[in-house]
Amino acid sequence: MKASRFAQITTLEQGMRKLEHGHYFEQLVFMASPSQYGTLNRVLDNFRPSVPLTPSSIVFSLVTAIFINLLIWTPHFCYCQVRKVRNKPKRYSYK
Repeated sequence: MKASRFAQITTLEQGMRKLEHGHYFEQLVFMASPSQYGTLNRVLDNFRPSVPLTPSSIVFSLVTAIFINLLIWTPHFCYCQVRKVRNKPKRYSYK
């Protein structure tokens, strides 16, 4: 019984090492393996999406994204307009 417990501990340590240090596809294959179906079922039972999908949160996110986008791009557009005005050829009127 002790040997089986040590084998189980070794398997768990290898799995934790893969989950901590492995790349995404390695982690995905590990979690989708048949030996991990029990763990995967428990994770799926306790899973809750971390992004709220209520209409008010979506509208707030959209407005915030547009506002941040405007804050980031406004200096660029102002610079381009100033540059365009400076480079515009001057029209001289002849008397």
